[in-house]
Amino acid sequence: MKNRASFFRLCIVLTVLFLTCLASVRGYVCELAQSSRNVTTQKSGWKAAKFRTLVMGGSKRSDMLRLLGKPIWSGRPMGEPENDPNPEIWNDYDRGGEFRGKLSVVFRKRTGVIVSIYLYPAMLSKNEAIKRFGNDYVETRYDYDNCLGDEESAPMYESPNGQVRFIEYRSRGIALLVDDLNKVRNISYLSGPVGAPASKCKRLGLDGQVKLGPLT
Repeated sequence: MKNRASFFRLCIVLTVLFLTCLASVRGYVCELAQSSRNVTTQKSGWKAAKFRTLVMGGSKRSDMLRLLGKPIWSGRPMGEPENDPNPEIWNDYDRGGEFRGKLSVVFRKRTGVIVSIYLYPAMLSKNEAIKRFGNDYVETRYDYDNCLGDEESAPMYESPNGQVRFIEYRSRGIALLVDDLNKVRNISYLSGPVGAPASKCKRLGLDGQVKLGPLT
């Protein structure tokens, strides 16, 4: 019995140490991401997008309602952490963009500041989009930083052979997600870059090993 009690105490100590180390690593990753966001934005040439009269990172929920009216749906997306103190609130409209299709406006619950807008065109090819937006774009591929969350909820980073392809108008804050058939799946109006210039998981040696959860 004495040996069993000692074993259990050892297990508890090891568990606490592991959780403490994991929290420290996650804290470091969060600080690294936060400190690099502004630098990344400046170096990559990204600027906040403007959708009609709405400026990403500046306009608020009240501006959205004034321009677009009441959304057909509003709420938190599935998979977002329940303990997020300032979660994203998505607002769906069946129209409102320059192309036919659904429109989603995303703002932060605590501040009400709009951080991004997504337009899902019903039928738009890459060539048609370039005719509309111009030739001053860069084509960039991205992969998911999987140690920071599950695929598609994890942040992305630039990768030459990445599975996700964007046509980017960085000086206007606009990114077009293009599939393998050269169809535009969505048009993103952003307040910052699509993803980081490099993988944070690989930098920390955690790629595919530990799930730290999404950054806040």
